[in-house]
Amino acid sequence: MKPLNFDNSPCSPTASDCVIWSGPDLPCINLCKGDSISDVVEKLATELCGILDILNISAYDLTCFNLVNCAPQTFTDLINFLIVKICELENIPSTPTTPDGSTGCPTECIVDVASCFVVGSATTMSLTDYAVAIGEKVCAIIDTNALQQAAINDLDVRVTTLEDAPAPVIPTLEVTLTQTLPSIPSLSGTQPVETVVQSYINQIWFPYVAVTGDSGLLSTSISNQTVSATDLSKVNPAAQMSAQYAGLWTTPTATIAGTLNNVWACIKDLRDGSVTVSGLDTTTINMTVTGGPAYVVSADLIPQAPSVADTATVNLSVGAGPTYTLTADVIVPGAMLASGTPTSVALDTPAATTNLVNAGTVQLITEVYDEDNAYDPVTGIWTCPATGRYNLNFYVHLSKPGIGFTSGMVIAGIVSSTSTGYYVVSSATLNQVTQFVDITGTALGLDLTVGVQLQLNILNLSDVAYTTTVGDVVKLSIQKVK
Repeated sequence: MKPLNFDNSPCSPTASDCVIWSGPDLPCINLCKGDSISDVVEKLATELCGILDILNISAYDLTCFNLVNCAPQTFTDLINFLIVKICELENIPSTPTTPDGSTGCPTECIVDVASCFVVGSATTMSLTDYAVAIGEKVCAIIDTNALQQAAINDLDVRVTTLEDAPAPVIPTLEVTLTQTLPSIPSLSGTQPVETVVQSYINQIWFPYVAVTGDSGLLSTSISNQTVSATDLSKVNPAAQMSAQYAGLWTTPTATIAGTLNNVWACIKDLRDGSVTVSGLDTTTINMTVTGGPAYVVSADLIPQAPSVADTATVNLSVGAGPTYTLTADVIVPGAMLASGTPTSVALDTPAATTNLVNAGTVQLITEVYDEDNAYDPVTGIWTCPATGRYNLNFYVHLSKPGIGFTSGMVIAGIVSSTSTGYYVVSSATLNQVTQFVDITGTALGLDLTVGVQLQLNILNLSDVAYTTTVGDVVKLSIQKVK
């Protein structure tokens, strides 16, 4: 391009590249002393264009304000408009511009900002910065709304597609019965699954449970078996039931089928064995033998300890012949207690090196049912009869009527009788006067080996000594599960 002063006579034309800037350095536009005038003009023009772009009011989207005919026309109008809006948000009265150009709320005044504009611990901004931040936030919201609208439009298309699609056809599930159920003659051949299930539950299962009882009642009936595998046979007092009826007796008994086997074994043993008489001092038993003259009658009565000597009379009638009388002594077994009262538990202060529970008092419990005779009520020790998996459970109820326990604690647990090890321990902490202390403990699935010895111990670390009280109870339960 030809310089503008090329024909500016009498001056001689000079290119701007040949003229240098002799002013100071201007870091804001990266201008240094000694740069050519061409560089100076270029940098100033670039900065000016950038400022003009910023000041261009058409570059700002104010559609969210719903401005129709009163939109700001200049950048100054825009700043004043945003200041007025901020003042309205901050409840600051808007004051018209005064003749000297000042306003009631100067653009550099500091205002509190909304929570979404807080940066770090700074909760204030200058009004100008606040206006710019609000504008940026509004623009971001507008952009987000546009994205959300696009997503909504996409979802609307998807929902319409799903609504217009035909309903799925679900095939009918059927089951083929190989036999006709006697209680439901109409239920045969191929039937829908829901028909079979509903008919089975209502017409077969419910009546079946009503007759047999639920699983809880069946489990209780199994546990009520009082003849154990180690009890002696009446037919052969030298053999245990499990040995005498090895092909019939079931051990352990965990099912109704197994219990029924044992019941049949007991019935057979009673029919083939002797008769044990108890309760009355003199009892008469009538027995009739119909097998003719070749017969054998055994009148052996099995003694059991502890004993009470009574007299029984057995009348034997053989066919049409005379009646024979046999008198024998009968030994009546002692009665078993259903529950027991715990022994007294004095206060205890064990040493720091002593296992707390093993330092307590052993509770002797009169057994109600002991399938394998593994519990010794004299020592309170249970000896594991066979290696396997066991469930342990205990319950302790102590009371102190009229006095109560005030502080400290009572600890109970099932422990080893030969070492300081323990298997399950629980405690009751006492914070105020209470008349009763209840402690329970359960350990499921413990692996024990034959010969291991356990006992139930109680340690009294309360503020009063416990003495035997009527109605209190100590229970111990050990069950082999595998």
